[in-house]
Amino acid sequence: MAEKDRIPQLQSLLREIHQDLERSDEVKRTFVVVCNRLIKCYLEEHDLKAARLVFDGLAKSKAGYSEISVRHILQGIRLYGSKADLLQFARSITKTKAPEGMNIYIPIIYAFNSFKDLSGARFYFAEMAKHGLDNSDLAYRAMFEAYGKSKQYNGVYELYLEMIKKGIDPTLHTYGAIMDALRYGKLAAANQLNSVYRDYLESGLPLNAHILLLAGLSPKNAMVELKKSNSLIETRDYNAFLSYCVKRNKFSDALIIYQVMKESHAQMDEFSYAIIMDCLVKDDDQSPELVFDLYDEMREREIKPDLAIFTTLLTACRKAGDLDKALEYLQEILSFGVKLNTSAYNALFNVLSSTSQGTSLDVDHACLLWDKMHELSVSPDTRTCNIFLSIVSKTIHPEESIGDDSVLWTSRNSNSRPVHEILKVYKYMNSSEKDMKPDFITYAIIINSLCYAGQLRYALQVYDDAKVHRVKLPVTTYNHIMQSLDTNGKVSEVMNIWHDLKSMSVLPDNDTYQIILETSKNARTKRFLKNREAKVHENPKNALLIRGSTTSQVVTEALKDLYALKRPNAVHFTKKNEIKPFEDESKLEFFSTKNDAAHLVVGTHLKKRPHNLTFIRMYNHQLLDMYEFGIENAKSLNMIPGLKCAVGLKPMLIFNGDLFESDLVCQNIKNYFLDFFNSDETKAVNLGGLEHVISFTAVTNTRILFRTYSVQLKKSGLKTPRVELQEMGPHYDLVVRRTILPKPEIWKSAIRVPKEVKPKKAKNIEVDEMGDKYGRIHLGKQNLSSIQTRKMKGLKRSLEKEETEETDEAEHPKKKTSDSSDS
Repeated sequence: MAEKDRIPQLQSLLREIHQDLERSDEVKRTFVVVCNRLIKCYLEEHDLKAARLVFDGLAKSKAGYSEISVRHILQGIRLYGSKADLLQFARSITKTKAPEGMNIYIPIIYAFNSFKDLSGARFYFAEMAKHGLDNSDLAYRAMFEAYGKSKQYNGVYELYLEMIKKGIDPTLHTYGAIMDALRYGKLAAANQLNSVYRDYLESGLPLNAHILLLAGLSPKNAMVELKKSNSLIETRDYNAFLSYCVKRNKFSDALIIYQVMKESHAQMDEFSYAIIMDCLVKDDDQSPELVFDLYDEMREREIKPDLAIFTTLLTACRKAGDLDKALEYLQEILSFGVKLNTSAYNALFNVLSSTSQGTSLDVDHACLLWDKMHELSVSPDTRTCNIFLSIVSKTIHPEESIGDDSVLWTSRNSNSRPVHEILKVYKYMNSSEKDMKPDFITYAIIINSLCYAGQLRYALQVYDDAKVHRVKLPVTTYNHIMQSLDTNGKVSEVMNIWHDLKSMSVLPDNDTYQIILETSKNARTKRFLKNREAKVHENPKNALLIRGSTTSQVVTEALKDLYALKRPNAVHFTKKNEIKPFEDESKLEFFSTKNDAAHLVVGTHLKKRPHNLTFIRMYNHQLLDMYEFGIENAKSLNMIPGLKCAVGLKPMLIFNGDLFESDLVCQNIKNYFLDFFNSDETKAVNLGGLEHVISFTAVTNTRILFRTYSVQLKKSGLKTPRVELQEMGPHYDLVVRRTILPKPEIWKSAIRVPKEVKPKKAKNIEVDEMGDKYGRIHLGKQNLSSIQTRKMKGLKRSLEKEETEETDEAEHPKKKTSDSSDS
């Protein structure tokens, strides 16, 4: 049956069987088998929804579903669904009566384990206990795995004690599950592991190599314990020892065990050969020829190789650099009827990459292999795409940047085909499922190749995609872009890339600094750098108003009105943009960095959240806080007649209501709008420049009235005019929806005031609330006797001092001069 015809033929067959469904039980069993096959086909096409529809129809039919049906759907949910799909399926299937003898809870618990959902596993384990189905070690084994994946080691041991208390004897597999869950725990879990191991030794069960390794014994000591107990060391025990050593990169120990295995004449199976071959491939000291010899020995013993062995053979061919031998093994794989998977093709691409000579023939081989994958319905993954891109990129030759992109597709351009293949694969990855999304290696290969080929415009487009997805690129990729931009004379774009490099915390190397120093020689670059660097007095904060993918007329008018109020420090994106602020912060950071915007306003309209405005504030181009409002009772600026304010004038803001002081969310909203409508700082205010007022009234903590008024200055007969307010628009009732408040550590950094701005504290000077300055002067002790006071009547010596002086003169008269005696 052809792959594309399977589903229609199975559907036709089911319609025929369904007509005779009541004839016999054999027809019912056939109907179930065909339904299971159809479910599996849909899951192979990654169509979980169609598989669920088939299962639901089977469950409603008289035939009923089987355990295989349930396992198929649960496997599909693990691969292509979500935890919500699992919860929905588990609820629906547990409400219906399961076929007799079927325990549907155990596969459901294992499905919850794959999502690491311990609470879901515990819930359905409790449901299973209610129905009395927890009387086997299979149910407990599933819960041991659930507790182990959630690192709840105490829960593992408590469940083990509960199992023993109920009289359920653990089997060999159950002991393995318990010890596997406890082996990664700390000291308490280690003690519990030792206790379980002692119980295992006392249980009388045969010694098992896997359990001995879980108990902490080395392969050598485990072999000694097995020999002491007179237990025969079987092939599976040797396989466990070999796997233990290879997983821990102990290749020499693995080879020693292999020699012991040969000396003891133990029969090697396909797993033994696969492990040893994998060991030889990973060990750099071993020749790949040993792998080929082992494969020949295995073929002589007529052991059929599996896909893992062929993948190891292809890896050995890459190590040997032998493409011809790899193609021979590929033909042999196909002759055995083995269906190749993605890992096998990755190994084959690796062989091609290691033998690549950088010629067009390599591109032919890579494209041929790529087409063969799709022909056999094998889905490539991200690693496949990266290897393919690296093969093609080796064939690109350095060229000058091409101004006209149409030149790319001319036959004279030697890079036309490689670049075409690179862009085709990149487009394919973006349109594919989650398993094939580009990673940092993908972006690095594509950007470097496009810059090397002179395709700067395409390189910048891919670089913008990497920024949107917050992919941290290697420093060499940034160097390639900056070098290409510098060659084309795009200095400001070079500085943008330099800023991105620093914001992503990528460490520059010597080449980076050399490019920047060479670029920043002219005055234009210096001005750009000076404008982007940190300042004591920062630039006015720009606002970016973005139209979402779906908007209403109300939202469109609201964005226009906010743009009119915020101009000239605003940019309005009128085209639709696929942006979801609460789900993806990377696009917000991209828009903020690209447009140097500290505030963003996103307008959307959905059935769940109609007429929606999201106000976003960024700090250092990272999300600081975000507030989502619904618009009600809307009146735009054009709907209200009257005078409008001039462009560039700062509004007066009024916040009415106690909630702006008492409620945390309202406090942050107030702070946001104060910052949003702020612009240049002014030292003086011109009364004529106060043209409009914006009023915010908090009616409740979820409803804020947004009103805008123009200021009318009327004659009052006095020096100051009479002020009247006339509604100007816009006019909204804002309903608070979702919010993201600032994180304390980021908020502390955002409100930090530079030392240069802080006023220097002057001693003995105070400023009151009205702005008046007061100074305090401290004087030392004064000597009043040394002050000149004779010429001031109010400070003459007292009368008592004068009388004392006259008495002293009477007792001691002055001698008369000779002139007076003569007279």
